[in-house]
Amino acid sequence: MKMLSVTRALGAFSDFSMIPPHILEMAAQRGTDVHRACASYSLGLFIPRMESDRMGFFESFKGWFETYVLNVFYVEIEVIHEAYQYLGHLDLVCELIDHRFMVVDYKTPVTESPTWKAQLAAYKEPVDIRMIKEYGRATDGSMVLQLNKEGKPAKAITYQYQDSDFAAFLSALNASRYFKK
Repeated sequence: MKMLSVTRALGAFSDFSMIPPHILEMAAQRGTDVHRACASYSLGLFIPRMESDRMGFFESFKGWFETYVLNVFYVEIEVIHEAYQYLGHLDLVCELIDHRFMVVDYKTPVTESPTWKAQLAAYKEPVDIRMIKEYGRATDGSMVLQLNKEGKPAKAITYQYQDSDFAAFLSALNASRYFKK
């Protein structure tokens, strides 16, 4: 069975057909640049130079990180679920100041996507296997961190893990495999 990515499995449920390709390409590059800067900051590394239209997103992240993150476990890692044969690339696993261990995914879009909850459930499954092996406990949940382009405080959307969220992802994964034979 072929290993599929989380985003590819959920891709059929994200409609970008109304957005011109050049706008999508610019948004993808913006996301890449912002993620790179956030990862560097999380690891205490040099922050790469960015275009000015990306700095607000980074400042939004930085404010959240400095206020809420106590410990960092993983930054920009690939996770693989061997049993279900999928992989994903997650942004951050950390301990917050309230001592919750969280899977965190950064987003730059203004509107919440219906696929985010399933995406985070898919990341949480293999992360928890790894966390238990390395730290003796699973994560407590997951969140999307919507970064603000003007540098204002990021909006944290916390997802309480539900079996139905993971089941929805698995359905998308299976459908993707079935229809892309």
